[in-house]
Amino acid sequence: MMPAISAKTLAIFIVVLIAVAGIAAFVGYQYGLSVGGGAAAKKRYKIGLVLKTLTNPYFIEMQKEFLRLSEKLGFEARVLSTATEQEVEKQVSMVEDLIAWGADAILITPDDSAGIVPAFKACREHGVICIAIDTPVEGDSPDNVVLADFFIGPDFVDAGEKVVDYVAKLLSPDDPSKAEGKIAIFLGVPGAGSTILKLKGIRKGLSKYPGLEVVFNQTGMYERARGASLAEDLLSAHPDVVVIISQNDLMALGALERLKALKRMDIIVTGMDAIPEACMSLLRGELKATINQRGADQVREAIYAAYKLLAGVELDKKWVDLPAELITKENVVMRIEKLKELGMWSS
Repeated sequence: MMPAISAKTLAIFIVVLIAVAGIAAFVGYQYGLSVGGGAAAKKRYKIGLVLKTLTNPYFIEMQKEFLRLSEKLGFEARVLSTATEQEVEKQVSMVEDLIAWGADAILITPDDSAGIVPAFKACREHGVICIAIDTPVEGDSPDNVVLADFFIGPDFVDAGEKVVDYVAKLLSPDDPSKAEGKIAIFLGVPGAGSTILKLKGIRKGLSKYPGLEVVFNQTGMYERARGASLAEDLLSAHPDVVVIISQNDLMALGALERLKALKRMDIIVTGMDAIPEACMSLLRGELKATINQRGADQVREAIYAAYKLLAGVELDKKWVDLPAELITKENVVMRIEKLKELGMWSS
């Protein structure tokens, strides 16, 4: 005989079923959302997405997945984006606009971890679910998430460390611990959590290889043109540099353009984001490695978390780091298949 179910337990179960109707199976990281067929939620929620930029394919991937989920689950979607990754004041204004629009939940990729705090406070004041994606908000940590209702992003520390480990193997295949050479690091936007955490991972990796020396550590603001300029500055100051570790693909691709012009393609260049152009560069043997930061996966998990929160269900975890996936010439085909699914690949 089955045990009796309390009225409270039954009520919670029914609410969850209603709120997440349209979700057929679960295969993922923390919450495992896999969108299937079926009716949309009984209430048509309004969900907004605020992106750092739509000039970077990494965030375009997020936008595409968000709109795909809107069609599958039936929520009303609105996407807003700043022109560059340095306009956090505009992001705050966009969140205010979404609150006025009547948003039930808002997903944000913060331009700046500290500058975005007013937006999260505004959401809390108005009872709007607010989720941070990619970059955490200042004041939140894995053990203490107080401003965001939920955070999901790549494990940036793991990403930085994996890139350094791979570079060491390229420099000294027989014994990576003996890798030697001068290293340059191209940083993203100062103050952004992604920049800080990626650098932490890079430094963690470098601590294992005493023969690797950082001689150049400058910001390129995650921009392609600045990556090219940094490469030229780097070679003027340190012509014997052997590796450029870039915190995103756009800066790495800009650096490669300048290195080609200067006939210095002997320098190892790595990126992060696994955008389509970076994958093509890997196939050509120019870029040596990148990191798949799973933009689509972040959005899927964030939407599922939002649906649970809107149903009044407490999350098992409020902070999820997705494992970093190193992409090289050897495994880039798998990443390309995913880009094809998203309609982001044309050979």
